[in-house]
Amino acid sequence: MRADGLYETAAPNGTVTSANGKIYPFKEHTSNTAMHNETQQFIPFNVSKYFFTGKFDVAEMCIIDENGIEHSRITGSEIAPNDDLSTEEASAPFFNQAFELNPKQSASTSIYMSPDALTWVVAYVSPLLIDGKKSAFAHYEHGLAKFRDLANKSLPSDVYLLMVSPDGYVFSDSRKDIPLAAQGEKEAESDYFASLDKGLKGVESVLSDMKAGKSSGVVNARDDQGNTVEVAYENVDSWYVVAVSK
Repeated sequence: MRADGLYETAAPNGTVTSANGKIYPFKEHTSNTAMHNETQQFIPFNVSKYFFTGKFDVAEMCIIDENGIEHSRITGSEIAPNDDLSTEEASAPFFNQAFELNPKQSASTSIYMSPDALTWVVAYVSPLLIDGKKSAFAHYEHGLAKFRDLANKSLPSDVYLLMVSPDGYVFSDSRKDIPLAAQGEKEAESDYFASLDKGLKGVESVLSDMKAGKSSGVVNARDDQGNTVEVAYENVDSWYVVAVSK
């Protein structure tokens, strides 16, 4: 402990005159850290406690190990009891994807109906190292409504915005509300959303490009009233943003 009552938790390795010394930008940081009153020892940061009590804008998050066993799950603000945790996550579409990543990497999934959050979501996965081995991964689900609300802000009056899955299904339309909540046991995109070509004619090439993973493009098409419109689309990882303008 320093004379000013602060603890030094990091210090330079050498000086500017050391043989291998380097100069890095550095400034002093302070934080409130828990300390045991009797022993005067710091209480280590508890990742599990942070995971369960932190305020995250997510629909669901969980930890899954290499055998597909779920070790913890929180949906909204509800912590799942141990007897409700899944042992069959190895069959999830994001399972292999998570373990193909390198440490400190993350990847997003395709959209899907969450059986826990009971809404359409996109998920992010990132592997966790335990004793130097990728033994588990963190899995976070974000409801599509969050992205829809952000995308539909401050649009020009002559433009409307669609959010479309790579399979061509429209799950967001700035002109109207598209329900995202679960409907019974239905899980397929076609059970919830209309295809892009239902409201726009002449977008067959766009649908083909989306399924092929093309990054972006612009075509002319006709809307449901027969008006000629310009359709510009761009891939944003898990879906396509489509801007339609007259």
